[in-house]
Formats: sequence, C-alpha cells, structure tokens
Amino acid sequence: MTPLAIFDIRTLLFLGGVTALAGALALEFSRHVHLASREGLQLFSMAMGLVAAGLLLASSPGNLTAWLTLLAAGSTMLNVASIVAYEATRRLFSRRPRTRPLLLAIAVVVAVNAWIVYQGDSVEHHVLFGCLVQTLTAAAMGWTALRSRDRAAGRARVVFVAICALFALANAARLLRLLSVGLTIDERGLPINTWAQVGAAMVNVVVPLLLWVLVLAIVNSRLATDLRRWATTDELTGLPLRRSLLEHAPTIIRTAQARGATCAVLMLDLDKFKSVNDRFGHAVGDHVLRHCASILQHTLRPDAIIARYGGEEFCAVVPINRIDDAFLIADRMRQSVEAAPFEDRQLTIPMTISIGVTVNRSGRSIEELLKEADQGVYLAKARGRNQVVLAGDPSPEESG
Repeated sequence: MTPLAIFDIRTLLFLGGVTALAGALALEFSRHVHLASREGLQLFSMAMGLVAAGLLLASSPGNLTAWLTLLAAGSTMLNVASIVAYEATRRLFSRRPRTRPLLLAIAVVVAVNAWIVYQGDSVEHHVLFGCLVQTLTAAAMGWTALRSRDRAAGRARVVFVAICALFALANAARLLRLLSVGLTIDERGLPINTWAQVGAAMVNVVVPLLLWVLVLAIVNSRLATDLRRWATTDELTGLPLRRSLLEHAPTIIRTAQARGATCAVLMLDLDKFKSVNDRFGHAVGDHVLRHCASILQHTLRPDAIIARYGGEEFCAVVPINRIDDAFLIADRMRQSVEAAPFEDRQLTIPMTISIGVTVNRSGRSIEELLKEADQGVYLAKARGRNQVVLAGDPSPEESG
C-alpha cells in the first residue's frame, strides 16, 4: 500500500482527543439539566474524559520508547472508556447499575493491557485488543439502546443505535483484517499511514463526537417531553390539566360526530372536600384527591378524556351514542366514588361527588358546554350533593 503523506495519524488522534475533551466538559455541565439522566451523563462524561486522555497520549510526540509507553497507557484508557461507556448507556436507558461487573471488566482490561506490555509492548497487539473491546462494547451499547422502550428519547435513540452498530462493524472488520494480514508497520515498529490506518484514526475522531452529541440530544428530547407533560398533566393526580382538555376536546367531539354519535360534557366536584383538608390535613387531602381521580379515570372508556379542572373539580368529555347515556355514565361515576371510600391504615374517609351534565349540540363551543355543566354542579350541590343533574333540568325529581 502507498503511504499517505498528506495525513498524519497522530494529528488525527490529537483532534479526536480535543473533540472528546469538549464532549466530556459538555456532558459534565449538562448532568444537572435532567435529573433522571444524571447518572448516565456523569458516566458518559467520565468515558469521554478517558477517551480524550487516551487519544491525546497516543498522539504525543517523542522517541519510539516513549511513544510506545504512551500508546500502552492510551490504549488502556480507551479500552476502559469503552467499558465505562457501556455502563453509561445502561444507566442512561434506566437499566439497573452493575458496579461490580463494571469494576471487574475494567480490571480485566487493565490486566490484559499490562500483559501486552510485559510481553514486549507490541503495537499490533494493542490495536487487536482495542478492536476486540470496542467491537463488543459498541455492540452491547447499541443493543441496550435498541431494547429500551424510552419513547421520550426520540429519533436520537435510533441514530445512537445506528452509530453503535456501525462502529461495532467497523472495528470487527478491522479486527478480521488485522488477524488476516497484520498491521502495516515500518522498520522502527511504527504504523504506516495506509488508508486502513487513516480510516481507523478518523473513526476514532468522529465517533466520540457523534456519541456525545447524540447523548445530549437524547437528554434534550427527554427534557422537552417532560416539559410538555408538566405543562399539560397534573402532577398530583396524573390527569390532564384544563389546558390539555380544552385542546383535545374539540377533536373528540368531531370524531364522535363523524361516526354519527355525540359527546357528553361532565363537570364533577367532590363534596365537602375542604372539610377533609381541615380535619385530616392537606397531605391526607392530596391522597384522597388522587384516590378519587383514579376511580373516575378507570370508570371511563379509553376514548373519553377526564382532566383536573381546578382544586377538587374534574371535567370529562365522553363520546355517547344516545343522549340518555350521558346520565347513565355520570351516575355510574358517582356510584363508583361513593362505593370506594379512601382507606389508609386505621383511617377511612367516605367521599361523594356532585356532577353536572350537558350534551353537545351543533354550534356549541367547548367553553359553552363547560359553563352549562358547571351550572349543573351548582344545582346538584344546592339539592343536597351526591347526585347528577342534567343542565337545564329544573326539577330535582327528574335529575334522580
């Protein structure tokens, strides 16, 4: 093969080391951005720091003896970095920590590198072992990310899997080539700038850059998902907030109308909830509120939506086939709350709920329907609570 004078492997390794160092700093400064990803970011920062140190040592100038010593140290650091990066991937995708296997794998890698030095510090043996370690760890990283069901990671997770797979294949191909034809070296025992050598060095420059950028992209995607959830979901009950209901209700109503059905809008208010807070404290009140919200949510069909409207108020939009179904659904929800008192150790708190119901008619906005249902709640409270009132129904008898 013809030497490539225009490329210098040590320069490429130096650039890779600087890039990895920048990634280590970026990951370290970002680890407080997303609490759930903190452990993964911390380990990835450590791995990138080791990559930076390994590449910078391998790119250091000096005589042959000094360079071989630096290469051995750099190779060891790169192999340890691969092991740490695998554990970082596991932590990033919420797998259980495996500290002992991690430390054992690091000890094995260090021992093998030390054995290579003891046997004569062959450049080819360092490269062979490095290819083997990187092939296995890259494949394991890709497999871990592939098996993850973390939808919040977005497309960055898919790209992460692809990069890991390509890196594993590239190292496996290089490993097979080295086993078949060996490493091209000069009379001093130093690698010659062949296309294979330069390509391998460029991979070591590009892959760390891609990995730390993708890790940050995964964390940013999770953060964006969390922000959307916090903006639309009630933290206490896990139900959508009023804003989310107002956004989704028109779609539910249009879908029901498209199949010849309609929708009922229910406003629900827990009875005498303030007395629960006053008597048992707000902590117990929060548990009661969460308990009732769970009952209401499980009473409805999947195509309906129920949201926390504010305080102890809830609102639901439910597709129905007949107008009479509106009252039946609301009364079933009322009975479910009444039949399942909150219980905690020696404490039992019975709860009831008042519900106002209205049915969608053409030309009515969701705001108008909510106002009508809210009027029904006021009537239910005035008539003694724990009942369902249809909006516009003036008589207690007909309301049941």
